[in-house]
Amino acid sequence: VYGVSRRYLEECVQSVFSQTYGNWQLCLVDDCFADAELRSLLEEYGEHERVKVHFRAERGHISRATNDAIAMADGEFVAFLDCDDTLAPNALFAIAEKLNENPACDLIYSDEDKLNDAGTVVHTPFFKPEWSPDTLLSLMYTCHLSTYRTSLVREVGGIRVGVEGAQDYDLALRVTERTDRIAHIPKVLYHWRQRRGSSAYSAHEKPYIFEATMKVKRDALERRGLRGEVEYLKDSSLFQVFYHPDEDSRVSIIIPSKDNFAVFKTCVESIAAHAGMLPYEGIVVDNGSTPENRSKYEALCEKHGFRYHYEPMVFNFSRSCNIGAGLAPVNLPLVPNDDTEPSHDTWLERMAGQAPSPHAGAVGGKPPYPRGRVTQP
Repeated sequence: VYGVSRRYLEECVQSVFSQTYGNWQLCLVDDCFADAELRSLLEEYGEHERVKVHFRAERGHISRATNDAIAMADGEFVAFLDCDDTLAPNALFAIAEKLNENPACDLIYSDEDKLNDAGTVVHTPFFKPEWSPDTLLSLMYTCHLSTYRTSLVREVGGIRVGVEGAQDYDLALRVTERTDRIAHIPKVLYHWRQRRGSSAYSAHEKPYIFEATMKVKRDALERRGLRGEVEYLKDSSLFQVFYHPDEDSRVSIIIPSKDNFAVFKTCVESIAAHAGMLPYEGIVVDNGSTPENRSKYEALCEKHGFRYHYEPMVFNFSRSCNIGAGLAPVNLPLVPNDDTEPSHDTWLERMAGQAPSPHAGAVGGKPPYPRGRVTQP
């Protein structure tokens, strides 16, 4: 609790008191805000049998204050609530229900939305994906409402001091390195107040968040022994990780094609122009082009060092890909259509770096249609 108006804090606390699920405890830590009115209010809350209140003797900022609250917690699970936000009335019931379904869960997160300054309108719902470790390295999407197994939070050392602004993000990254027992509740259980000075209003309200976010991502890569770079995407204010491929990575680019030479030529030439530094070999599987086109295919493949395999048969894309993979088995087969046109010099490296992830079965990009912004499925 720091820098909050009485009205915001009252609405926040009341949202806990109004929960339909009754087995809760509320831990409030005043971070030496030195406001007599708020102190009186907090003391009043402290008289409630389910509320614990602690007044810090000196300012500790959000990480230390949150750790004080974690130390006070008696519950098997802890859920984090900012002092100006509110919970949906069924938030804790939904969490308890999910734990009854799967008692082994270590982290549960829900959907969320924004609450206007007056507390009268909710808007901008954020409907989140199921657990996705790659998405989490792009943005802190689990965020609100996140509920953690208390013992696991304490095991990783609680909130890390020194990454304020991204302290919740850092905790999520460290905890999810210890467990994959993670569940998503597809319900809006948390209302994040959008007011001036809050990152809910704009990320630029707290510029230090960007530096802290970059740090926790880089620290996560280092802890995990991953070779990669964190890239900031200015247009979206998001980040992405460019994983460096293993030194022994080798890609076979397998392209099925027949009598489609003009488009195929663009595909092969763009691959050659944007191959980057990663070793690769091209394999073309032709299932029966005309003699004239066959000669064109052969000449182009010879020019760019692609292997050309000619085998007349009824068209079957899957079979053609399997034939190509059998000609040169490698650890990373790539199967683009013959109308694919790479336009970025690191396209192969980015996919090859992502593919070895233990949770990845296949990796692909998002190709847009020509002359348009619509992305193919």
